[in-house]
Amino acid sequence: MRFSVPVVMGGPHATFVAKELLAAFPFMDFVISNDGSYPLSKLCEALRAESFGKVPALTYRSRETGGIIQNPRTEGVQSIMNIRPDYDLLPLAEYLKINPESSIPVLAGSGCPFQCTYCSTSLMWDRRYKVLSAEAIRDQILSLKRRFPGARFSLVHDNLLFSKDFAGRLCKELRKTGAKWGCSSRLEHVAGDNSLMKNLAASGCEVIFVGIETGAPRMQRLTGKNIDISRVVPFAQDLVRHGLSAVFSFIVGFPEETDADRDKTLRLAFYLRVLQAERVNINHLFPLPGTAVAAKNPVYPLKAASYRPPQLAADKKTRELVFANPYIFRSFWSFADRPGNTGLPPAATEALHTYGVEHYRSFNYLFSRAGVRPGALFGILGKKGPERGIVKKISALAGPPHGRVFSELFRYESRLMKMVENRGTLPPSGARRRYDEGSKYSLSSKVGLFKSPLPLPSYLEPEPPGSPSARAARTTFLCLIDIGKKIDAYEIHEELFRALGKMSGKGARPRDLVPSVRGAEARSIVRQSLKKIFEMGVLSDV
Repeated sequence: MRFSVPVVMGGPHATFVAKELLAAFPFMDFVISNDGSYPLSKLCEALRAESFGKVPALTYRSRETGGIIQNPRTEGVQSIMNIRPDYDLLPLAEYLKINPESSIPVLAGSGCPFQCTYCSTSLMWDRRYKVLSAEAIRDQILSLKRRFPGARFSLVHDNLLFSKDFAGRLCKELRKTGAKWGCSSRLEHVAGDNSLMKNLAASGCEVIFVGIETGAPRMQRLTGKNIDISRVVPFAQDLVRHGLSAVFSFIVGFPEETDADRDKTLRLAFYLRVLQAERVNINHLFPLPGTAVAAKNPVYPLKAASYRPPQLAADKKTRELVFANPYIFRSFWSFADRPGNTGLPPAATEALHTYGVEHYRSFNYLFSRAGVRPGALFGILGKKGPERGIVKKISALAGPPHGRVFSELFRYESRLMKMVENRGTLPPSGARRRYDEGSKYSLSSKVGLFKSPLPLPSYLEPEPPGSPSARAARTTFLCLIDIGKKIDAYEIHEELFRALGKMSGKGARPRDLVPSVRGAEARSIVRQSLKKIFEMGVLSDV
């Protein structure tokens, strides 16, 4: 099959499989390696004359022989640093209508000087750190902000905050725009620098993407990531304190990884999510072409019955194409586990990633409090089945009483997600109304009482992975309050739970409820709590 227009490929993957792509796919005409901005402009000129011998970094077919030719790279005057995207060519307004929360990508530079063994992107940019001037980035954002006043922006760069001097100038310039933005950085370039975090927040930065990848110090060294794991949790806490959020990335499935290494990684991932990380990505390692880890270790195809990616399950021809070209389609291949390791199906990694979004409290409890090894779940999560059955198996694995607590927490989070999907707002705040203990009040429909008691104190407050709770157990309940912009989860004691429960339906008078509470201190807490939630609009007059 051929197309009426030239088909050109580029990017970090195509850079390392250029010849293989053209050999495997006759419809593909050209592959440009590495920084493609200058070669692409030269290719456009060469198409008129159909003479491609002087286009740098270009892989193409000879018109005479049909053989594949790969031109050498040359250092062009232009690079991606000289390019200013023409956003008028994109239907940005339509994209933002479909998803108003999406951010507009803004070119900020390229390259990362570090040598992580699994990363092909840094290799594509020759590990050279380049960044646009703070003023140039500012001007791009201002231009877009005139057209899309409420838009958010994502500054495209693998390691934007590598230079402290540049980061300071960037914050100064972006503060003038009033824009909300996010970026990517390594942990050590931000961690411990309270001044930088303060400036980032003041300049409109909302979220920072940070790759942690592994929670095992041994694996940090072997993968070349070389992050000091002891700094990760304080960093996450400092971000929250400064009003910043983070997206943390983790990878499991390294060839040298042991069960103990994986357990450390997954415990840390779920713990960070409970520490208010905006998102935690849990990814399965695939042997990307060009990377050191792929060059040193054998791979095998993901043909296991427990894992059939939908792209392969649907079409026999697609499967044949993928497995006939293993070097190209590496996302369908994996590394073999070390002898004695628990098998890690990619399906289990996908399940853990999903639970890291929706059920992080229950799984953090499972790993941090109940003492369950994440690796013990791989066999359960790697197989398809109804969610109820999976939760039942995990609860049985945890054993009493932890299994019941996990099950209840999981159910609570499912209810929380349902409330998020069916959002509504509470009645207008009752702060200006007079709270009268003699009046009858009913509980708003936007308040959910989690009725199953949990024998744990403050379980919403996370503890470091593997650290058993030293506090005495007592019965606690959860109260979910949807205040419109967000849903808050409050841990409440038994007396307040019963008081709120009696206000459901026809309602009740606080003066009738409070005296029945045992203990003067408890009565005072219930009285103050009822008044506070009345002012939030949670209680309505009957």
